[in-house]
Amino acid sequence: MMQGVKFEQKIYQENLILKKVLGVTVIHPMDKNDPLTGLTLTKSTSREPVYLESANRELKNNPGIKSMLEKKTLFDTIFSDMLA
Repeated sequence: MMQGVKFEQKIYQENLILKKVLGVTVIHPMDKNDPLTGLTLTKSTSREPVYLESANRELKNNPGIKSMLEKKTLFDTIFSDMLA
């Protein structure tokens, strides 16, 4: 299975917002450290969120951050990946 860095709870909550609002995820879908993995987003959302691998790499490069907004490079990578 996927091993990853265990982040602050806020990171996982922010990722849930990304999933619900933008349909993307920066946490690998099979990451066992994500306590919100099995959470159902909405009944109308049948597609899986798009996994942003380079944003996940950027997140792993900063394992001590407490919020995605702390790192401008992570925020930029997320939106860059979405627009690509």
